[in-house]
Amino acid sequence: MINKMFDIPNTVTLVAVSKTRTVSEIISVYEKGVRNFGENYIQEGISKIKELSSYDITWHFIGHLQSNKVKLAVEYFDVIQTVDSIKIASLINKYSTTVKKILIQVRTDIDKKSGCPINELEHLLEFCSSCKKLDVLGFMCIPSENNNNLEFKQMHSLFLKFKDKYHLSVLSMGMSADYLDAISCGSNMVRLGTKIFGKRK
Repeated sequence: MINKMFDIPNTVTLVAVSKTRTVSEIISVYEKGVRNFGENYIQEGISKIKELSSYDITWHFIGHLQSNKVKLAVEYFDVIQTVDSIKIASLINKYSTTVKKILIQVRTDIDKKSGCPINELEHLLEFCSSCKKLDVLGFMCIPSENNNNLEFKQMHSLFLKFKDKYHLSVLSMGMSADYLDAISCGSNMVRLGTKIFGKRK
C-alpha cells in the first residue's frame, strides 16, 4: 500500500490531490492502492470522473466552491470538503438527490477569505445537522504558511469539542509539506499531491 511508502498509519485516509494530473497518472496511483482522489476545479474534475467512471474511486472536491458550481459538485463528487457557509450548505442540501457527505472548512488563517470563521462554526454545524440531505463527516483546514502546528492543534481541539455532539469522524488536515505534523496533531485524513505524483512538469 502507498500509505506505507509515506509512513502514514492505516487509520489515516490518504486523498491523492490530482489537480492538473493526467488520467494515466491517476490510474498509476490507483493501481498502487489509493482509492480517494481530490480535485480543486469542477470542470477538470468532472472530465476525469467521467473518464474513470469504471474505477472504484471516491472523489473529493477540495477547492473553493462557488455557489454557481454547487449543482455540478453535488452531481459528480462523493465528498465536498470545503463547505464554509450556510449559503453553500443550503444549496448542497437543495440540489442533492441523496445524502451528501461534507466537511466544514474552518478558517484558521485569518488572512484567508475561504473557510468558516471559528466563532461561527457551531452555528454552521447546527444548520447542517438540521438539513436532511447533509452528512457532516467533520472538519478540514488549509493552514497558514507560519502554522508551526498551532493551527493543527487548534483544529484538533475543535474536533474533540464537537465530535460527540455532532457525530464527527473526520479531521482533514495536512498536505505534502506538513502531513506528518498534521498526523501527529490528530489528523486522520491527509491530502497529498506532489508527494505522491511528484513535481508538476
